[in-house]
This record gives sequence, structure tokens and C-alpha cells, in this order.
Amino acid sequence: MVLATYGEHPWIATLYYSSDEELNVYFLSNPETLHCKQIVENPHVALSIADSPQEPSSKKKGIQIYGLAEQISD
Repeated sequence: MVLATYGEHPWIATLYYSSDEELNVYFLSNPETLHCKQIVENPHVALSIADSPQEPSSKKKGIQIYGLAEQISD
């Protein structure tokens, strides 16, 4: 997954993720990373998930979404 955040400037981070049946997306990250610090200041994020080894001629699989990010546990 690629996560885009915005603080003093835009930032993009590649993360491992999980999701549930309601399309909530979860990731683990150190609170000291730039993307986590920016989420505290501005919870509006965008993300993209794609299957990178797709053949050029195949039907493409991927998703781009935006929403609000929040810390759910310590």
C-alpha cells in the first residue's frame, strides 16, 4: 500500500496493510515516522493498493481511496 499524507509538505510512504470486510484499512507504524506525525496534524489521507506483477495486457486490479486516518491503539 502507498499512503499519502500532508503536513508542512506532502509525503508518501509504502506500508504493509490489512483490511476488513467494511473496507477499513489498517497498518502498523512507529508514531515517530513522518507519515504518522502528519496524520496527527491532518488526518486526511489518500492511499493506493495495486498488484504490481500484472501483465500489461491483463485486466488491472487496484484501488485508490481517500479518507480519515486515526490511531486505534497504543
